[in-house]
Amino acid sequence: MRTKAIELIQQPTTITPNDSCWPKALADLCDPPLWLRIAGRLPVLDRAVAVVGTRSADEEAEQFTHRLAAELCAANCVVISGGAYGIDAAAHAGALEASGRTIAVLATGLKQAYPPRHGALFSRIAEQGALVTEAADSGVVKPGLFLKRNRLIAAMAQVVVVAQAPCRSGALSTAGWAKRLGRPLLAVPSAPWEPRGAGCLELIREGATICTSARDVLSVCFPNREPHAVTSRDFKKNTCEFSALDKDEKRVIRTLGCIPSHPDEVSRRSGLPISVVQRVLLALMLRGIVKRQRSGKYVKGDLESTDGNSKEIESSDEN
Repeated sequence: MRTKAIELIQQPTTITPNDSCWPKALADLCDPPLWLRIAGRLPVLDRAVAVVGTRSADEEAEQFTHRLAAELCAANCVVISGGAYGIDAAAHAGALEASGRTIAVLATGLKQAYPPRHGALFSRIAEQGALVTEAADSGVVKPGLFLKRNRLIAAMAQVVVVAQAPCRSGALSTAGWAKRLGRPLLAVPSAPWEPRGAGCLELIREGATICTSARDVLSVCFPNREPHAVTSRDFKKNTCEFSALDKDEKRVIRTLGCIPSHPDEVSRRSGLPISVVQRVLLALMLRGIVKRQRSGKYVKGDLESTDGNSKEIESSDEN
């Protein structure tokens, strides 16, 4: 499998257990690495949280993970993940966008980091945190390397969170290592009919703590630290006052919620013609007020009421 080299601002360094920046928690492993290659700067790991999950995550799980990672970083935690698609990428992105520190533990060498389409993400992580690997740059990408890598993720973390995982998922390997190493394990519950979350439900049955927010994570390992509520200012997103919307826009916004909705559903619930709904959704999307997902559904983004009371969205009279 051929991969594309990523651009790193600074030259990677090699550290060993004799170096002061060596993660001491790796000593808990029965087979700790002999050395690590680092791109970026390895932060102190006394408040490290691993957030892992499936590569084929649904968009709601990715959004939850993004905000979870951001709020953990706002509470001065370091977010560790594996740099993969889906949940891993959402965790790294949430940390980065909240100006936090994040570590991607790779299964491959740094020059041929996998997956190759995450080159830009890896470069940002190296600037704001660190890329870590025990693999040589000349190594070949093999499936077994990813399972081997998972022990490092669990060992470097103080607590492990599985955000979404089916019954057959590499994230469950990380959860298994967390149990062996005595790391607290949390899992995000899912609907019982959602196969992508079946692995998390099984972890909860086996004793994992339920995770529904950053507060749950902090209460396990860092009980004296309250999570900072991440607002639109933390992500520098566009906001709009509800009173500034026209009549049709207000009706569409009241119809939308946290659950993604198809334009046909919005039309049916709002009573507006589909042509009007599509026009309004496009206008709101261009202004950053709603977001269109890959499924073709829309979800409400950032919106502020004139008096700071979100109830205006629910109760304001259109006329």
